[in-house]
Amino acid sequence: MAAAASDDAWATAEATSRKMMAARGYARFAAAEAGRDYTCSCAGQEGGRDDPPPRLVTFMEGSSKLGLKEVRAVDERLGDMKLAHATVVLQGGVTPPAKSMVDKMRAQGRQVEIFGLAELMFNLPDHQLVPRHRLLTPGERDELFERYAANSLPRMLLTDPVSRYYGLRRGQVMEVERVNASGFHKVYRIAI
Repeated sequence: MAAAASDDAWATAEATSRKMMAARGYARFAAAEAGRDYTCSCAGQEGGRDDPPPRLVTFMEGSSKLGLKEVRAVDERLGDMKLAHATVVLQGGVTPPAKSMVDKMRAQGRQVEIFGLAELMFNLPDHQLVPRHRLLTPGERDELFERYAANSLPRMLLTDPVSRYYGLRRGQVMEVERVNASGFHKVYRIAI
């Protein structure tokens, strides 16, 4: 069994999660009723992107694993708050019954993301080896598809760390700006 994470680790995860939500287009953050939990929502349209729906971000500090009881509590909180999207941060793993319950929630239209505490110990886009990523607007994406076929673009799995950080959905396109000896180089990757 893993040792309990320190308060500093949870504070770092909270700060990184707020940066992650800001990168997704969220601009307003409000503390939820307990602990480090918070809700986030948008201030308005940014650059033609669709506003992401309001989301609950919850930290499972007291649990070593995400079990059925904890998933039901998150589901109940989403219902009480009239939200359909949640991000759960936990230290341990997810039990098989809890995974089944999360899958059922997803089938009912709820979007639930699960991040391990270790995944949020640093802000991924700030790392020196991660090139700059930018989500294309629907208009930019359509222009790109006029020049190139969607199946000719390099692919990015939805399980890719950058894809998870930005909360990509299937079919969205990221512009990746790489730096090499000859200067800047742009590549487009489609989420599959």
